[in-house]
Parts: sequence; structure tokens; C-alpha cells
Amino acid sequence: MGWTKSARRKLSLPIITAILCTFLAFIFLLYPERVNTILRFKPNCPKRISADDRALGSDSIDNPADDSFDFDPDECSVAHGKWVFNTSIKPLYTDRTCPYIDKQYSCIKNGRNDSYYVHWEWQPDDCILPRFNPEIALRKLKGKRLIWGEFENGEEGYEELDTAVSYRVALRTWANWIDSTINPQKTRVFFTTMSPSHQKNKEWGNINGIRCFNETRPVMKKGHWGSGSNREMMKVVASVMRRMKVPVTVLNITQLSEYRIDAHTSIYGELQGKLLTDEQRADPLHFADCIHWCLPGVPDTWNQLLFAYL
Repeated sequence: MGWTKSARRKLSLPIITAILCTFLAFIFLLYPERVNTILRFKPNCPKRISADDRALGSDSIDNPADDSFDFDPDECSVAHGKWVFNTSIKPLYTDRTCPYIDKQYSCIKNGRNDSYYVHWEWQPDDCILPRFNPEIALRKLKGKRLIWGEFENGEEGYEELDTAVSYRVALRTWANWIDSTINPQKTRVFFTTMSPSHQKNKEWGNINGIRCFNETRPVMKKGHWGSGSNREMMKVVASVMRRMKVPVTVLNITQLSEYRIDAHTSIYGELQGKLLTDEQRADPLHFADCIHWCLPGVPDTWNQLLFAYL
């Protein structure tokens, strides 16, 4: 069985928790800091040197961003920007040196013969995103607790609901729990939006391609949005968050991840706990995984966003 089977259009209330596990990458509850949502875009961001001024070409740069930049979440929308190829970027780890990476995501170790996807840097339009520094991150998290949120609907019966409606019900249940349980003076809440998939190569103009198989560059078209992300669900997120009493920092990873058709595990991952066979790898139409991501890769940029907001 490959990765091509589509999800059902109708979802029942008892599996709402599963919906959240798919679309909520993590919930972080930390000690007090002022929190903001990054879904709102403010045009008066602090300016940085244009990437074009530092470019070797249309999508490559010589110099990395200035790490001393004082990131201000009030004045910067990290969701708006572009991916820039930067050969000076060196991953903090590899799938060969880090023993904690599951085989599912170890693309190079599993035979992928290009590593271009690890050299793409996310650059917001009007500000500089600080580099992820694990030592500083650990210092900021010292003495704090990391809590994974989980809840159940509590109903024995079930009702067939449209996907967006189910998501709203689930999110409202989560929001009510946060508002009734969390003291914003003692805890900080982060919410991550959905991670997109890339199943339809025609959506990014590769009519001769096979889903995300053999893609080696991100989509360069500004604002690209495919069917692997649900705009209605993004609207639900914004709507529910606006009504919450407890402030929530929304890490909007969806748009920036939408461009990264090149960074999925494709035929270099696992299926049902086993690496793909040569026969399965020769059939990317049915076996290419265009949902999960290679590590190191795009999820490290998600961590970089979290680091910027700590």
C-alpha cells in the first residue's frame, strides 16, 4: 500500500484528537513572557540589507544574516518571505551523526544523492530571522517545563462532520481548555499550523513530474499555495485564536513550507516500518512520500521560528 490513498471527506467527533495530532505539530507551555500571534502582518518591519544586494545570483547569497539583529516579534511577520540558497549554511547535525533521527527521515543515509535541500535559508521580507542556537535555546528553557497538550471530546457517540467543521470543533475544545486551565502569568502557549503535503506536481508547473519525486528546488512563485494545505482550516485557526482569553503565539509554518516541494522524504523513507524496496522506489507514483520531511531539513526552520519567539 502506497501513500496515494486520500483521507475521507467526513470525520467523526471521536477522532478529533487524531485530527489535532496531524495539524498541531506541538504546544509549548512555558513560563511568563509577552506573547504575540504571527498571523498578523505589520508593514513597518525593521529593514535589513536586501538579499538581492548580497546575491551571487537570483537565489544564492554570500553572507549569512547578521546574528546580532534584535528580533522583534511585534514588528516582523516571519510567514512572509522567500527561500534563498545559501552554501554557507551548514546543518547543526546530519542523519549520519545524530543517532536520534528515525530511519523514516534519514534521506541521505537512505540513499538520496543530493543535499541541496539542506542549504535553503528562509528569509522574511522585511526583517532578519536569528539563527537557531541550541546552547542559547537550552539556557532560555532552563527551569521551564515542556508540556504536550492532549484532550478528548468525551462523547461516546459520533457525528459525521465536514473536515473544516470537525477541525473547528476540535480547536474550540482545545481553546476552551487553554482558557479555563492556563494562567497566562505563569505559562506561555505556542500553536503550530499545519504542515503541507505535495502530491500534485501540476500545481507547481512540473507537468512531466511525478508528485514530489526528484524535485531539487523550492517553488519560487511568491505566495504559492497547493491543495496540500487547507485555507479554510487556516481561517479557523485565526478565528478561534482571536476569541481566546489566553494569548497564543501562532507559529505559521504553512506558507513557508508550501514552497518546499524538494524536501520531502520521497522514495528515501520508510513504509510500514521498512525502507522501500528497489521495486517500490522505481514506482514513485505510488510510493513517494510527499508528506514527511527529510532531516535535517524544513522542520529545523520551524525550530528556528520557535527560537526567535522564545
